[in-house]
Amino acid sequence: MHSRITSPWILLLLGILGIPSRIEADATLRLTRDGKPLASIVTAARPSPSARLAALEIQSHVLKISGATLPIVSDDTPIEGARILVGESARTRELGFRGMDFKPQEYLIAFRPQTVVLIGRDWEDTEANRKVEGRPMTGENLDDTRHRIHYATALGLPADGKPPLELPGLYDDQGTCLATYDFLERYCGVRWYGPAPLNIVLPRQPNLSVKGSDFADPPP
Repeated sequence: MHSRITSPWILLLLGILGIPSRIEADATLRLTRDGKPLASIVTAARPSPSARLAALEIQSHVLKISGATLPIVSDDTPIEGARILVGESARTRELGFRGMDFKPQEYLIAFRPQTVVLIGRDWEDTEANRKVEGRPMTGENLDDTRHRIHYATALGLPADGKPPLELPGLYDDQGTCLATYDFLERYCGVRWYGPAPLNIVLPRQPNLSVKGSDFADPPP
């Protein structure tokens, strides 16, 4: 079901300017050990639709890989241990990363001590942005492309009672999602070969660690 929801979305060959694309990480970032979580997924208190979906995708894929459920917390929560910063938040701004510094669909995977940053330019759910009019060639309104789903049910899990999740619209900026899918593939070994669960390949390992260099798409 994953790729029906997100594909993952086509990784557009756009990138960021002015940010080094290769910075060596200080150490290995341990996300899970013996099927237990060692890291937290951090978003803004009101994340963009792209960041909200990206956080859930990381959580669900890491669970399938390791058996560990990484908690998703907001940036005002005290955090111990490793952290995956998803989308712009107070935590990313402390490191100098802001979503609006990116061009449309640009993204960055950045490694810092005990931290991975997954960020790009995202469409923000504001009253002004909701009022933006437009009509794609297919005839629908822009808001019609922002579909709502029950995430757990879409993954074949028991209903969790949460309200529907609004997906990023087809024409919305969603750089954080692009960073997330690239991270899962490049550093966690996930492969998507088709729309069915049978076509999704994940390593099975209780201990999941990541280490690498900053990666921008495309490199500046």
